[in-house]
Amino acid sequence: MCRLEHTTLRKVTANTAIYYDPDPLNTVIAEDQDWVSIYYEMPDFDVSRISPWLLRVELDRKRMTDKKLTMEQISEKITSGQCQPQSVCVKSINQSIFRVA
Repeated sequence: MCRLEHTTLRKVTANTAIYYDPDPLNTVIAEDQDWVSIYYEMPDFDVSRISPWLLRVELDRKRMTDKKLTMEQISEKITSGQCQPQSVCVKSINQSIFRVA
């Protein structure tokens, strides 16, 4: 039997926060420092185009698993929306944190 279910980001989100982070290479969020600096070191990425305002979204792993969602699917939906951000940085496939700038 096929099941069709509508899911919003709100249903799988554990925490959200908005930060003013004027220098993405040296983020004000200590917990993100290592992976963010690696992410922005990509040669084809222009850090000067990123907004200093950052939306940090932490997803609920259990709810994601229950709904059979992956980080790739959520990242794809965020970047394909009407309000396309300059940057969507995913901590890792095994972690559940996004940084949207």
